[in-house]
Amino acid sequence: MQIGKEQNGVYNAHRILIVDDDDLVRQSLSGVLELEGYKTADAATAGHALDLLKNQYFDVILIDIILADMNGLHLLQRLQEMKPETIKIIITGYPSMRNIIEALDLGANGYLMKPIAPEELLRTIRNKIEARTRFEDTTKKRLAELTDKQVTNAEANNFLNFLQEMAEELATFGLTTNQAKVYVTLVSVELASASEIARTAGIRREEVYRIICELEKIGIVTRKIDKPQKFSAFPPEDATLILIKSKLSKAAKEIDVLDAKRNMIVSNLKKFELLPTKVATSIDKIPASENLYARVISMIKRAKKNIDAILPYKSVLQMYWAQENQKSDIVKHRTEETKNREPTKVRIITENNNHINQSNLIEQLNQLKYELSLKYVEQVPFSAFMVDDAEALWGRFDLRDDEAHNLWTNDQVQVTILKTAFENLWKDAHSLPSNSV
Repeated sequence: MQIGKEQNGVYNAHRILIVDDDDLVRQSLSGVLELEGYKTADAATAGHALDLLKNQYFDVILIDIILADMNGLHLLQRLQEMKPETIKIIITGYPSMRNIIEALDLGANGYLMKPIAPEELLRTIRNKIEARTRFEDTTKKRLAELTDKQVTNAEANNFLNFLQEMAEELATFGLTTNQAKVYVTLVSVELASASEIARTAGIRREEVYRIICELEKIGIVTRKIDKPQKFSAFPPEDATLILIKSKLSKAAKEIDVLDAKRNMIVSNLKKFELLPTKVATSIDKIPASENLYARVISMIKRAKKNIDAILPYKSVLQMYWAQENQKSDIVKHRTEETKNREPTKVRIITENNNHINQSNLIEQLNQLKYELSLKYVEQVPFSAFMVDDAEALWGRFDLRDDEAHNLWTNDQVQVTILKTAFENLWKDAHSLPSNSV
């Protein structure tokens, strides 16, 4: 397979910068990469790397997490500001869930564990470059389709009128007109940069950046970690529910009106989609506890075969509270979905606690056709929530902590890593004492 691009008959290899304070590591990685056709440069310090980046372009930067003059995560943050389009991969000899989550949060496109196998190094870099190329090609295609639809599709010619109408309806949920326009635009195009939102919605780009931050705080818009400065909207079902809950805390008398309008807005937004394409795999940052709450409930509803969770005891109680709070919706969904299906298997690893009494939880789950198994460890090493081996949440799993950092993914590599960690912990965990169930 040829690595790089060919222009005017001249072959151009992708350029890779290796930042590591170990001379042997830099030399070995450089040797492997150059044999594959890449061009490499290296730096022993963060300062040297930043100097190289002032005058040179690199497709990929490999960053050791421990450097002599600067923490690798701090360097990653600097590089994300300087070179958001560059692929950045963290290298660590001391893996921890906290470091991995922080690296992804700061914009890393992946990570490698020392010692690095040559085939793993090459496969990771090749996959990241190919994914970036596909994303760039897809973005160009989507913009071309959007432009074409705006010219040829009579319904799209009325989009601005539709945008204004939906913005006025969403304003009753507590959004400003421009906030509503940004949200509706993202529902329609599904994934867009601030410039694309500004062009489609007719709002200044500077204003769009400010509104995006506001909508992230509210919890109905998220940014894609592996696609710098790209944003997407939470589904209308989840977003309108979040807005209703916020509104209810200020004015309970509006409940009936808002609920009726929610159904109408969801229906109308689903009918008007400029581009129906979906993002295949993703890693999303969950910016607020309300988002986490909505995501947990939607994941529970989607579960068909199994749910695996690693949770502190207080989070187990919060999960029970979340299930109780949405009990009527879940009961209806489970009744319709499980008539001719085996029970969904639920496995939970939590902390040992002499005061645990989860008989109510077990009774409720059994009624909803869940088959529950519980084990404990002295202290959970991290929190995770996985459904059908297809999607996962992980991070500081606390439904009531607005500052908790959590990630959701349907990327099979990430899900497999979390699933493997769960299975290893499940083997070593202990059954709960009989008096605690």
